[in-house]
Amino acid sequence: MVRGAGQLIGALVALVFASAAFAGPYVPPVRPEPDAPPPTAWFGLSAKAGRWCAYTSEAALETTDLSPDRFGWARVQGGRLVSVTVMTQSEDSTTSDRYLLAIDKPGATPRILRMERTGQYAEQPAVTADYAPGAGGALTLTPPSKAVVARMDAARYETYYLDWPRYRRFEDIPFRRLIIVAPGGVTIRKGCL
Repeated sequence: MVRGAGQLIGALVALVFASAAFAGPYVPPVRPEPDAPPPTAWFGLSAKAGRWCAYTSEAALETTDLSPDRFGWARVQGGRLVSVTVMTQSEDSTTSDRYLLAIDKPGATPRILRMERTGQYAEQPAVTADYAPGAGGALTLTPPSKAVVARMDAARYETYYLDWPRYRRFEDIPFRRLIIVAPGGVTIRKGCL
């Protein structure tokens, strides 16, 4: 199991590039995270306390008793929360879920516009799938992503990680209580909740 946020991110990036060289019958599309400002805050699930904690740097996150299979980060631009990423790892699969957010008025709770899940099973190619809010707010695969999954299934790739739980609302993201959105901007709470 990969230890530390930087190592997991590095492993995911290496897997994305390794999957591009995969010589199988079908290579699914992978969308690297766009150039963006670095994360504003990092969040980790404390292995000892079982609580989510906020960190001001990736280095601080890596020095804690972090559970290696769940962590995330938030990006703030111009005082606005623009995205939250949740990383999940199992014994054989890894996902990076980037929730793109909109805030309709200052201080309002962010709304999920869409989610991009980049994931991979074992040594198979990585894939990026898009999810959009549907009926009742459930995040469902977009039609182009459904077509990609159908091609992956036909090529006999494992795709079960694409069905892992998704958060319908910002309020459901496990570390969201550490992110305070107010009319004056975004504040990250210090410590654990």
